[in-house]
Amino acid sequence: CEVPLAALEGERLPGRFERFVLPLSDGGAGAPAPRQVVLDGAHNPEAMQMLNRELRRTFPGARFTFVVAMAQNKDHRACLQALSADLAVAAILFSPSDNAARTAAPDALVDAARAA
Repeated sequence: CEVPLAALEGERLPGRFERFVLPLSDGGAGAPAPRQVVLDGAHNPEAMQMLNRELRRTFPGARFTFVVAMAQNKDHRACLQALSADLAVAAILFSPSDNAARTAAPDALVDAARAA
């Protein structure tokens, strides 16, 4: 079954540049502004490059904090390098996963980030 590309225009895949707004306060005077959160399942260097380009296009000049978990069999250094290239990165937080048998240890990801 073929679907014309025009039929897919404007459609988004869950977990691909999925945007949310987190209200950090009740909006009172001097309160911090709501934060944009982007959820993306990029899992290889090419997908990380695409995510990087979209972040730069959508949020020019912004500083980013990333929360990252990756499978053990991924090229961690290349992925993190592609993700952070030409971005102002405030922090990269490494999260363990419930699937510890497949997930890279946060310490291994920290080492990869330092090498990136």
